[in-house]
Amino acid sequence: MKLVTAAQMQDIERRVDAEGLALSALMQLAGAAVADASVERSPHSPILVLVGPGNNGGDGLVAARRLAERGRNVFVYAFRRSKVKLDGTEFCSTDDDAGSEMLSRWVRQCDVIVDALLGVGQTRPMEGVLGNIITCVNTQRNPESFVLAVDVPTGVDADTGRLLGDAIRADTTVCMGFLKPGLVTYPGAGYSGYVELDELGIPRFVADDILALYPEDADIAARLPAREIESNKGTYGRVLVVGGSVNYAGAPSLVTLGAYRAGAGLVEVLTPDEVQRTVANHVLECIFAPGARPQRQLGPDCMRSMAEASEHARAAVFGPGMNQTDETRDLTQSFLDTRRRTGTHPPAVVDADALNNLSTLGDWWEGQQDLVLTPHPGEMGRLIGSPVSEIQKDRLDVALRAASRWGQVVILKGAGTV
Repeated sequence: MKLVTAAQMQDIERRVDAEGLALSALMQLAGAAVADASVERSPHSPILVLVGPGNNGGDGLVAARRLAERGRNVFVYAFRRSKVKLDGTEFCSTDDDAGSEMLSRWVRQCDVIVDALLGVGQTRPMEGVLGNIITCVNTQRNPESFVLAVDVPTGVDADTGRLLGDAIRADTTVCMGFLKPGLVTYPGAGYSGYVELDELGIPRFVADDILALYPEDADIAARLPAREIESNKGTYGRVLVVGGSVNYAGAPSLVTLGAYRAGAGLVEVLTPDEVQRTVANHVLECIFAPGARPQRQLGPDCMRSMAEASEHARAAVFGPGMNQTDETRDLTQSFLDTRRRTGTHPPAVVDADALNNLSTLGDWWEGQQDLVLTPHPGEMGRLIGSPVSEIQKDRLDVALRAASRWGQVVILKGAGTV
């Protein structure tokens, strides 16, 4: 599933319009989706629709009209929007409700509250009247009520997931067209509730040039080959795991288990002698790379064993539990040099202390290909020379910039991995 920023979504809307699907038609579809979701949550109770000045508010008005046509008791509360006559609804604007008495009454009265105040374009702090609306919804809503956000909850930055002051806490967010990064990255994900995607009939090819992905189970399953009955362990490839140290013996065991669970036929492990026992006790079916190995920690003296094992591997994992020392730094340098020189080594996941070693090696990415880097925010900070706080402000942008600069696949781990 593609992750689409606010600017990219605006570009997609222009492309869709060129394909003959007008913005007004998208608004009708979005409003219908919101109305259906509202009825599904509460078939008979009154519904409050909060609408703002932009297209998000337009979606809310369409939903309000459709709900009224179904005979529902609908209240429309507008922020910076001219009064609109909708048959079968009660309307109030913030201009006519200086003390927020009407808002407070409707919030307590309604079992469904639709947040269509602001959409993906919101970037300013939630202050003044808008801040009061958010506080009222979050603190005065009926405990049994259901809050449904349109596209993104008001107060959540759609691109980064950061809060613009305070934000409406939604139980469900109906996301329109494409998934937004702020709905799957914290803290925004914690305010979005369950996220439903309505594609609105937008053809998927309009996002072919967008790189950011949010993989679902179905996406991953589609990439795994079918398991034929007439096959054996040699049919499904070999994974080489290089890592472990006497202080971190569990990491290569977990990676080996993960490789088998992902479908690898054989997993070969290169790890210090004292770690082999731990791995063997946890993963009975794995094999160990022959050749010279140190007792407690990997180093450049096992480079030959790693190179020979790589010749038979379809993929490799380099770094889990490796530890960060002069020896492992030299091994990491040798790993890169060999790949750069031969160009024949398998795709490799680079993880944990191998990433920390990379951060000390200068332009390590030059001449490299087919690497998958999996840093957590601390490791990413060391790789790019930024504090964790800056990385967490816009995780998607950081990951995209790093992937572009290094020419590799980047997976930035954390709450809302991208």
